[in-house]
Amino acid sequence: MLAVRRACEYFAASRVATSYRFKDVAFYLSGADVAGEGEVKIIEWLHGLRSKNYADSIIIVGGDADLVLQGMATFSVRDLFVFAGRDRSSAAGGTQKMREAPSLALSLWEVVRSLE
Repeated sequence: MLAVRRACEYFAASRVATSYRFKDVAFYLSGADVAGEGEVKIIEWLHGLRSKNYADSIIIVGGDADLVLQGMATFSVRDLFVFAGRDRSSAAGGTQKMREAPSLALSLWEVVRSLE
């Protein structure tokens, strides 16, 4: 898991250092060396933004349904998105043929608003 964390840190640092597009982007990394379940750590961090009058957009990368449900209950950030990348898992039956599902970016504020 340390190798994964280092790879994520390298990715974030290299993007911030070498690309103008990322100059105002903040990356938040909390690896396996920090206690707690990932989804819970993300939501706790979002709740901490409530006191800071946060107005920027946030995107969470992950396809876990827990992210969507917990994010829907987060009112501290209006522009909160969950991005689920493409599913590149192997098809049923153990074949090596890959199936590919489209990527999805979901605005949780829009979902909650449509359910009201």
